[in-house]
Amino acid sequence: MPSFSSNRARRLTQLLGLAAAAWLGVAGIRKTLVGWWSLSDNPDNWRRAVRLDPSDANLWWRIGLLEQWDFSRANSRQALEDLERAARLNPHAAPIWLDLAMAYEAGGKVQQAAEAYRRAREAFPRSADVSWQYGNFLLRQGKPELAAASVQRALQVHPELLMTALGEFARAGYPPAWLVEHVLPPQPSAALRAVEFFLAQGDLDGALLAWGRAVSQQAPVPLPQSVGLVTALLNGHRFAAARTAWQQALQMAGIALPDERQPVYNGDFERDPLNGGFDWHLEQAPGVRVELDPVVTCSGHRSVRLRFDGTQNVAFQHVYELVPVRPGARYRLRACVRTQGLTTDQGIWLAVTPVDQPDRILGATSPLTGTQPWHEVEAELTVCSECPVVVLSIRRSPSSHLDNQIAGTAWVDRVRLEAME
Repeated sequence: MPSFSSNRARRLTQLLGLAAAAWLGVAGIRKTLVGWWSLSDNPDNWRRAVRLDPSDANLWWRIGLLEQWDFSRANSRQALEDLERAARLNPHAAPIWLDLAMAYEAGGKVQQAAEAYRRAREAFPRSADVSWQYGNFLLRQGKPELAAASVQRALQVHPELLMTALGEFARAGYPPAWLVEHVLPPQPSAALRAVEFFLAQGDLDGALLAWGRAVSQQAPVPLPQSVGLVTALLNGHRFAAARTAWQQALQMAGIALPDERQPVYNGDFERDPLNGGFDWHLEQAPGVRVELDPVVTCSGHRSVRLRFDGTQNVAFQHVYELVPVRPGARYRLRACVRTQGLTTDQGIWLAVTPVDQPDRILGATSPLTGTQPWHEVEAELTVCSECPVVVLSIRRSPSSHLDNQIAGTAWVDRVRLEAME
């Protein structure tokens, strides 16, 4: 027969088991509630969760952010306390330190903000996000060199932020030369993006400074990436700078420079026109289809073809190239032209004019109509003394006749401008 002491021990064991089971059950329920409330969209549930589990750093972080940024719940003092608690619970979480740093700065506690940024960098030294936010903080505190160095580290990982970085420093009052020297990362692509930035600001001098950085790096650059600068310089009548930049762009693209005595670039249309710089512009016009023809050529592999559909009395000058020349010099304009069924009394001709003076003809070939095989046309001209750049265009003048809607096709190839002296 069991003794009284053994029965008592058995009952005690059973009670302890039940207590443990109850405790585990409560702990399980508590854990389930914390998990469910943590995932809730209702911030009140986050508070309920953190009361059950005050060791959850992420919950304190979320609550602190809510109290800082949600206008309906804004409480900056409580936000700081909750973010500080989150940072104490998880001192290795750089994002928590970053948010705490911003909260300190917003409250005017600059020294504490600087320390929080230091802790964020310590927690994640290679974080681009940390470097970016710390750099912006330093910029706001009037420490531009340190700010630029930190931002540069971020740009090594996120080069797409370069435009934003340049904008921030520019708005803070730092000039283009300073931006090029201190903000640009060493990659050649960064200098080219900086050229785009300054062009978007309408700052040609800044664009030239960034372009100088790109040129000095001697890295290969496809010509289409450079043509925007040359076009902007031409539009701004910075002709000497445009010519120099064009020569540099050709060299960086591995393209031979045109002979100064024959300055037309891509006169045989072998390269795809860039529609900018000192290359051909091929633009469409009502009643005309402009395209490259890889079949019908005077020489080489392509010509430019104009197809008139017979619906317009078109004034056409939509295929043109800006050409650098020597002011006052004599040139001979030459081209290969073919026509097929070209109607009306006004045909196709080539002309050279000053920039911005399309009606001042320096030299022109005779108009061609009807059907004519490939043959060379030419004209002599003297460049005006004030013209370092001229416009060479393919043209058709409007007809004054009743039957004036032009139809047919014309081809042009091997366009040249040859110095005669």
